[in-house]
Amino acid sequence: DLEIFEILDQVRTYGCPLVEVTGGEPLIQRETPALIQGLLDAGFKVLMETNGSLDIGYVDPRCIRIVDVKCPSSGEVERNDLDNLRRLAQRDEVKFIL
Repeated sequence: DLEIFEILDQVRTYGCPLVEVTGGEPLIQRETPALIQGLLDAGFKVLMETNGSLDIGYVDPRCIRIVDVKCPSSGEVERNDLDNLRRLAQRDEVKFIL
């Protein structure tokens, strides 16, 4: 496993201004919010794509959060944490797969 500072050092070598954190579900990893904060503090624009089942409220608000809302036809609608919709900022995004 890499430490956050090692990940930041590696990301810097790519010279990209934007980093998207995704998965699986990135919020399953307890270090994800700290990684996002480190990337933001280092000057990167950061997006995080989540399946919407876990609380996004503790993710740094400078991060653009993309929440996948499960539609009824997915068979996974019960996994939605609908409180996340109230946690969104104007620049965040909601994704529906139809």
